[in-house]
This record gives sequence, C-alpha cells and structure tokens, in this order.
Amino acid sequence: MSDSGTDAQLVLLRKGWLTYLQGEYNESVKYYQAALEQNAKSLDAGLGITLPLLAQQRWQEAAMYSKQVLESAPNQYTAYLRLIVAEEGARDWSAMKKHAEALTEHYPTDTSAFVYLARANAWLGDKEAAKKAYTATLSRLPKHYEATAYLAKN
Repeated sequence: MSDSGTDAQLVLLRKGWLTYLQGEYNESVKYYQAALEQNAKSLDAGLGITLPLLAQQRWQEAAMYSKQVLESAPNQYTAYLRLIVAEEGARDWSAMKKHAEALTEHYPTDTSAFVYLARANAWLGDKEAAKKAYTATLSRLPKHYEATAYLAKN
C-alpha cells in the first residue's frame, strides 16, 4: 500500500491510529488532517483526529471536530461522547450538561451519558439534578463507584 491511489485514505487513517497509539500525537493529527483533506466527509478521520487532540488536552479543537462529525451524522454516539469529554476538559459545564442531556435522550441505556450529566450538574451546583443523574447511573450499572460515592456524600 502507498499513500496514493485507492488505498491512500486507508493508509493515512491507519498511520494516524498507529502514531496515536505510540503517543506521537502531532504526527497523528497530521495524518488525520491529510485524510480529511482527501475526504472531508470521512467520519473515521473526523473521529480519529479527536483522539490525539484529547490526549494533548486541545479541548477546543477536539470539540470542533466532534461537532463537525455531528453535523454530518447527527446523534453519532462517539462524536457526542468525545465532545462531552472535551467540554469537561475545558470546564464548560453548561455545554457539557446540554450535550450529556442530549446523549441521555438518544441513548437512554448508556451509563456514561448519565455519569457526564451528573458531573456537569454537580459542577454547576445543582445537587438534586446530580443525584437524579447518579441514581439513573446506578439503575443502569449497580455499584458504579463514582455514583455510589457521590450519593453517599450528598
């Protein structure tokens, strides 16, 4: 395989993934950007680039790419989750709450969505809403450590 021809995008995506795994985050970003240049509609490249950006705590850029994926594929789970992680890193609790609420609506069985919603509410000082979300977490995953610990203290 080479970097040109029919497999060019696959090669770039694979190099992006492998350099990410090796902790070469700037190189990984470059490969994913190159893949996006070849195919701006690639959800794989759009999601892929968020990984090294999150690892580098480049919250705004990771959020931007997550939002781009969501524009192409509304309610895409991984894009929503990575957006929420970026918002948590940036301490943007209001945005995190908004997106976690949306995630719980689209994926009502997902434990992670409720954990992020609970965290956002806790940081915003809404203990009752945090308790409600952590209780929902426990109904999905009994004995969840974070939810159990929060509810025991509050």
